[in-house]
Order: sequence, then structure tokens, then C-alpha cells
Amino acid sequence: MNTNRRNLLSPNQITYLLLGIMINEGIISLPNEVAKIAKQDGWISVLFGAIYPLYILFIAFYLSSKFPNDNILVLSKRYLGKLLGSVLNILLSLFFLFYLTSSCSGISNFLRTYILSFLTPLKFISLFILASAYTAYKGLKVIGRLCECIFYFSASVILVPLASIRTGSILNILPVTGSGWMNILKGGINSAYSYGCIEIIFLIYPFISDRTKLKKSSLKAVTFTCICYIWVTFMTIYYLGHNVILKTRWSSVYVAENLNITFISNFRYILLFLWILVTLKSTAASYYAFVTILSDSIKKFKSKDLIYICYPLIVFLSLMYGSEEKKKYITSYFLPIITIYVLLYSSLIALLIFIKKDKAYEKT
Repeated sequence: MNTNRRNLLSPNQITYLLLGIMINEGIISLPNEVAKIAKQDGWISVLFGAIYPLYILFIAFYLSSKFPNDNILVLSKRYLGKLLGSVLNILLSLFFLFYLTSSCSGISNFLRTYILSFLTPLKFISLFILASAYTAYKGLKVIGRLCECIFYFSASVILVPLASIRTGSILNILPVTGSGWMNILKGGINSAYSYGCIEIIFLIYPFISDRTKLKKSSLKAVTFTCICYIWVTFMTIYYLGHNVILKTRWSSVYVAENLNITFISNFRYILLFLWILVTLKSTAASYYAFVTILSDSIKKFKSKDLIYICYPLIVFLSLMYGSEEKKKYITSYFLPIITIYVLLYSSLIALLIFIKKDKAYEKT
């Protein structure tokens, strides 16, 4: 595949792009997902969940070492045939579509509950997806820069849970491993979904300006995301306790209420604004991945055309999730299926490359 040097991403932008697509609105309910299984040990489950993105990176590193100029879409059609490869690629696009629509629905439910109750779901989702579509239309380079800017703008949010150190209780996280290692591992499966969409690495590794730094850049992103998830989950459990967490929808928000700043009447509103930006960069990157894969399989349309052609469909699907309870039910059913598919799909491509060892295409 051809890559235009003007569209290449710096190693730092790769890091911020991966951070941007992994860290989204799901972090505010992550403690709920792990505490219901691993209880006070939910923060340990988050650490085990990082095995998933590390495996995805391992596959991506192998593919890039063999075919640095060809992403997984090209390799799929090369090793599985044009027809089957295109079908499997389209199924991969549905993976990003699912994360895109569920994130839009999630941020809509969250914000309309706290500050935007006057907006209907249709109005908010339409505007939010339009902003995501416009960002995706600008291309990978702009998305990378946006992720970098928003990271610096919102990085201070990580320090917010420090306000709960005095009011929390160490008893809420004791006994450590008391829930049992089996439950901790099961909770790790739930937390693995929070690292979803790191699979965009399969599409963008040919677009890094310095390919020798691909490993370092992507591993930094996973490491920081893991630390961030562990920190937020740990402090939420430390402050609320797992029993209280299970009675909330977005448990991490309650930790922010402990932060009192004299010249800010309600810090929660600042956090809500920041989460709009955090989710926007994630949905823009998912939007870009979705239409990129689709346009590669449907040659009749360019990816920029598909961005606006698919806009009504994405709005419609985002509205179909409905309430937060219904959304959680839908995602709990489909997330395991699409995640297993991506694991099998990427592993199959890597295995075929390893078995066939096609020297005609390998890097020289």
C-alpha cells in the first residue's frame, strides 16, 4: 500500500492516538464492571485485562516486521483471497462501528443525566456524531494532533481521585485478593473490553514516520492506559467500597465530588466537559477506522464520501441502544462475540504469514 509522507504520524502521535481511542467514556463505569465480579480486588483485574492489548500489539509488531508497508486489510486479501478477505475485513469494520455507536450512546446517557437533560437523544447524538464525522474527514494526521492536544488538556483529571485519599477507607480494598483469584481473572475479562479499539494499530502501523519506534510508542500507550485504569478503579473502590459502587451507574463521578476548589462552584461540570472531549477523540478515531476498512472493501466509494454517507446509519444505531441499562445489556452480549472475532481474525492472518513464509512479499 502507498503511504504519503505528509500523512505520516510521529511516534508521539501514535502514542496519543492509541491513548485517545482506548480511553473514552467507559472509564467512568469501569469500576462497576470489575467490582461486580472481583469486588474489592477489581483494580487487580484491570491489570490482568491489559493482557489483551498486549497480545494485539504482539500481532501488530509481527505483521509490521514482515510487511511494514501493508496493513492487515491488504494482508487479509492476500492470504485469504480477495472475496473472503474482503468479507472478513468488513466484519472487522463492524467491530469499530459497534464501539463508535456504543460510545456515542454512553456519553449521551451520561451527559443528559447530569447537565443536558433539556436535549433529546436525537439532538445530542446527531451533533456529537457530526463533530466526530468532521474530525474523521480531516484525516489521520488531524486525529493524531487532536488526541495529543486533548491529552495535555485533560491529563490533570487523573489527579482528581487524590481528593478522596483522606475520606476513603483502606478497609474498602481489604483483604487484597480476598475475592479469589478466579474472580479476579474473570473480572480481568470484563476490563479487557475497556482497552478495545487498540486494534486500530493494524491499520495505522504503515503510517508511522519512524518505524523503529513503533514498539516503544504503542507500549507506552498501553502502559499509561493501564496505569490510568488501575488508578481510577483503585481510588473509586477505596472511596466508595464495592458494595456502594454496585448501586451506582457511573461510580467514578462520585470521586470527583470530593474535590473542592474555592473559585469553582461545582467541579463536576468541568469534568463532564472534559469527558465530551475525551469521548470525541475516541469516536473520531473509531469513525475513521470504520470508513477506512469499508472503503477498502467497497472500492466504489472513497473513505471521505463514506463518512457522510454512513452518518445517518451511525446516528440511527446509536439511538437504538436506548437507556443505559439497555445499552449495558446489548454490549454485554455483543462485546465478547466481536472481541473473540478480532482475536481469531488477527491471529489467523499472523499464523498464515508464519506458515507460508512468502518471501516474495516479505521485507528485504
